[in-house]
Amino acid sequence: LVDDLGLTVKVFGDVSQYEDVRSQGSLAAGDLLAVYGHNGRLVGALTVGQSEDVEAGLENLIRAHEALNALDGDLAGVR
Repeated sequence: LVDDLGLTVKVFGDVSQYEDVRSQGSLAAGDLLAVYGHNGRLVGALTVGQSEDVEAGLENLIRAHEALNALDGDLAGVR
């Protein structure tokens, strides 16, 4: 998804059901990462300006239903 500001926003996993959202960076800076948790597990992520390596790592963590707390400190967990 590309908006009028020239930013590419990507969503991974299922962000339709979550009770926890953690983010780092900012949309204004063009460098945003938000992770979504449900029942203590990583279920999705939203990225802006992240590398393909970070995005691939997030996809793997989502598929593995990684514990959300495992990402504390550095949300990407793969940077």
